[in-house]
Amino acid sequence: MDKIIQITLGRGTLECQWVVAKVLKVFLEEAMQCDVTNLNTPRYYIKCLLDNEDLEEAEKLINYSLKIKGIDKATMWFYRSLLSEKRGSFLNALKFLSESEKYCFSSQSLDVVKDRKKFIKSKMPKKKSKNRKETK
Repeated sequence: MDKIIQITLGRGTLECQWVVAKVLKVFLEEAMQCDVTNLNTPRYYIKCLLDNEDLEEAEKLINYSLKIKGIDKATMWFYRSLLSEKRGSFLNALKFLSESEKYCFSSQSLDVVKDRKKFIKSKMPKKKSKNRKETK
C-alpha cells in the first residue's frame, strides 16, 4: 500500500514515497529533534500520531506545542478535540473545539470548527425526556 505524502518543512517542500506509515513517524520525529523552532512540523507529526493511534504520544506533543510561541493554536486545539473524540469523550471534544474557536482568525477555519462541532453533536447519544407522557 504505497502513499504519496507531501510535507512542507520551512521553506522547501519534500515529496517522498512511503511504504509504511511508521517511516513517516520516524521521519517527523527526527525533524522535530533537528529543528525544534519550526512551527509547521508539530502539526504534521501530531496528525501522523493521531492517524497511527499513538494517542498518549499525540497528547504530549499537543501539550508541548501549545506552549510554543507563534504556533497556530486553533489547529492545536482542533487536534486536541480529535484526540478526545478518538477516546470517546465527546463532551471534552466540544470543549476543546470551543477553545479552538477563540483562536480562529479566518472565516474558513471557523467554519471548519463549527462543522466539526455539529458533527460531534450528531454522534452524541440522544437523551430521553423524563417528562414524556404516554398516550393511549
